[in-house]
Amino acid sequence: PAPRQPADGTTAAPLNPHLGPLADNGGLTLTHALLSNSTALDAGSNALAKDPNVTLETDQRGTGRIADSLDPDSLAVVDIGAFEFHQTLEDISDKSTPEDTPLTVTFGLGDNGPAVTSVTASSNNQALLPDANLVLSGAGAARTLQITPPANQSGVALITVTVNLSGGGTLTDTFTLTVLSVNDRPSFSILGAQTVLEDAGAQTVPNFAGNVSAGPLEDAQSISFTVTVTNPGLFSVAPSVSSSGTLTYTPAPNANGDASVTLILKDN
Repeated sequence: PAPRQPADGTTAAPLNPHLGPLADNGGLTLTHALLSNSTALDAGSNALAKDPNVTLETDQRGTGRIADSLDPDSLAVVDIGAFEFHQTLEDISDKSTPEDTPLTVTFGLGDNGPAVTSVTASSNNQALLPDANLVLSGAGAARTLQITPPANQSGVALITVTVNLSGGGTLTDTFTLTVLSVNDRPSFSILGAQTVLEDAGAQTVPNFAGNVSAGPLEDAQSISFTVTVTNPGLFSVAPSVSSSGTLTYTPAPNANGDASVTLILKDN
């Protein structure tokens, strides 16, 4: 609620003593923070905080929607309203993302702790996820971590978020990031059109298909070419291409003309 303006020009207290003033508490919009005496703390229903299709995972700031508040029961229950109170650094759940796909993680730092001087993030698997690919942004109690795995990498990394507090204290949370492998398309190039004389006999063209690859970092996969031909009557042995790229074919006796040959490379 907005504060009332008395006739004498002073500002009265907010109508609701359980909410802080409209302020930048993190996220894209201003919010009223829940105060430590608010009756809205842990007063919601976890079941009603989810619809049949989508879990409402964050509050209006983008921080986790279901968290324990200041009560002594240690149970994580959703608060009523658009602001979810976090007593301390949010427990970030494990995450996953497909290969070559960035991921954005928003989390809360705590709504009643000492002043935060800095927030950092680190990875225990620098090959999969260098620290330079963990970029933090945001202000106040809601922060955002942008995770960008390097191209064609997959695997598991343990990410540690560290909050440095005024006075020298720290808060830390760790979560597992799984980068899921994606089967990349194989690739190749070809020499181009082939020309032979009628009755030339069996033909072998090494390296007709070059730069043959099962995909980036996918050398363990097996690959094979499928070949289709228009005007098959031109050949006594139809064109084929080995996995190493060698083209073989035999023209039919006394036959001449053109044929269009299509190559498709497939991995396993």
